[in-house]
Amino acid sequence: LSDSDIRELERIFWQELGTKEEYRQTYENQERYQIWGGRIAAFIRSIMGVDRELAREKYIALIQGGNLTPEQEEYLGDIIEYVCQNGDISRETMQKEPFSSIPWQPVFSERITALIAYVDSMHSVIEA
Repeated sequence: LSDSDIRELERIFWQELGTKEEYRQTYENQERYQIWGGRIAAFIRSIMGVDRELAREKYIALIQGGNLTPEQEEYLGDIIEYVCQNGDISRETMQKEPFSSIPWQPVFSERITALIAYVDSMHSVIEA
């Protein structure tokens, strides 16, 4: 979605279908609301998901085409699945369940910077 698409969706959600406060009251008790909060882009992405192959290719580009270990593949799949279900991910999310129980720092070792950049890029799409 472009910035203008998001602004138009916000106008529809918060002017035609109700108000931002009504939106908050409707969804604030859902666990996912803590992740997407008042951000329409994250809400839409939680409904529609993301293109998993495109998301994987984006990470591969960040590590400049290097091969992933099976553990890295699995963890990357978990990140993409989380984004599809919840609409967003951030560095803070990586410190909470389900990610806090996975030893992702040693799994990515020398690629940890690329993983953090990847998470930041997934989140920045929502923050824009």
